Amino acid sequence: MSHRTLNIDMEEVISSIDSMGDDPFVHYLDVQTGRIVDVTNRESMYYLASDEEDPDEDAGREIEENPERYKAIPSIESRDDYDLMCRFADTIDEDDIRDKLAIALNGRGAFSRFRDVVFSYPDLKEQWFSLRRQALLDMALDWFEALEIEPKYELRQPERPQPAAAPKPTEPGLLDVLLLGLDSRGNQLVDNRIVRRIQAREPGQANRLFKKLARELCGFWGVEWRNRYTKGKRDFDMGRTHLTVRGNVVELSTDVDEDVLRAFDLRTGE
Repeated sequence: MSHRTLNIDMEEVISSIDSMGDDPFVHYLDVQTGRIVDVTNRESMYYLASDEEDPDEDAGREIEENPERYKAIPSIESRDDYDLMCRFADTIDEDDIRDKLAIALNGRGAFSRFRDVVFSYPDLKEQWFSLRRQALLDMALDWFEALEIEPKYELRQPERPQPAAAPKPTEPGLLDVLLLGLDSRGNQLVDNRIVRRIQAREPGQANRLFKKLARELCGFWGVEWRNRYTKGKRDFDMGRTHLTVRGNVVELSTDVDEDVLRAFDLRTGE
């Protein structure tokens, strides 16, 4: 038996599936028109009994009298959501992040701990939203298949978060004081970038220092550390700072604005 084609607002269906048990509404699909009908959920903690006329009364009566026409849209269960989080954690190929997620997913409060970890990393947050959105769409399509309906729909493209630009330094900050306010004999000014080189005793010490400084720069810029930032690499950029290691030399540099250079008498101006 062929499926009926129906125009569907799939964004609204996905939103309905994403609702949890405390949703103040039960969401129904009119299988004749494709319209979504919301009726107050009297089992919800948000429903308040009142002597006033129920605004959903007519819709509720219509749904009760036509059970073949109105189908309740299923909502994702917490168990399914938890399994999805575990599935996502298994896709992470970074040992340090995967270990954090394993700890987060163990025991009560797993949902909030999982979000705390994932939301700390913009790329992982975007990947999680993408995976979960696809899972909700798959649930919707399976449900339509069971109803023998072929949905016609369009989905909007989710907005990708734009990385925050490093603020323009118009006044001296901590890095400027550290690099410019010290004895300048170890510093070099190259194209508005101040450079400080550190000579280690041997390459192993230089590599350890490179990783240590990279972690501290992440803390300075308010970014969660990840081992992959330096694993197998010799360069690291964060904000307006740049870090390299070559042999037994570690080089730390920062982009400096003209106004900051003048504050340290490194630009005479006109």
